[in-house]
Amino acid sequence: MPIKPEPISDVAYPRHIVTDGQPTEERSLTSRFFERNSAHLIGRRTGSGVWPDDPEDAEAVRLFEAGQKALYEAKDANAAMGFYESALGRDASYIKAWVALAIAYITDNTPDSLERADETLSYLTGIEPSDWLTPEASGIIHQNRAYLNVHRFRQGGEKEAALLTRADADYEVCDTRTGTSRQRLEYLCPWAYVKMVRAETDAARVLWERAVTRAKEINANHLLAEYTAKYAPLRVFMNL
Repeated sequence: MPIKPEPISDVAYPRHIVTDGQPTEERSLTSRFFERNSAHLIGRRTGSGVWPDDPEDAEAVRLFEAGQKALYEAKDANAAMGFYESALGRDASYIKAWVALAIAYITDNTPDSLERADETLSYLTGIEPSDWLTPEASGIIHQNRAYLNVHRFRQGGEKEAALLTRADADYEVCDTRTGTSRQRLEYLCPWAYVKMVRAETDAARVLWERAVTRAKEINANHLLAEYTAKYAPLRVFMNL
């Protein structure tokens, strides 16, 4: 039997959500997690040569950077959306701005903004890897859509179980497009959670073991505890 989703209070992202002073439905991961892992959704930590170069339009780049500052420093998702949209108005091929806009939509965390995030990420996942868009960047886009579907599942409960099927498929694409030396706990751990909820325990265990190996390689064992705090079904693996 599939595992029932645990309460939404364990979701824990986004930390920098803005909701006009109202409760967010989600508690944050610890500050230590974000100090070491600046975005659970991958928007800022790109690595050398992962994303296409910034456009030659300096104003588009300035607007994008203003959006990053608004989202990650001022924690103002609405302002960030405006900056990203303005950047895209100047250069519609600015892929980092599209990804950042989707993250801002998810951060806003309203039914409408989550739907816009889904539309944006679905558009972006339709772009096949090429000399312009690296496989890793494409995989990151799939990872972000997978996280969105996990988030929506946990808001909607069992009636939205099809969202996990979509998330599973996106994590699979992400994994195939990510080099072994660049595997990320940000997708291995939530993917293991998806497998657990889908009652695929053996597959979840394999993913968890991969996460443990990767955590040792990058000296990030502490993050495994953070993820088991967030995704309760994974706690059965903590003593493996």
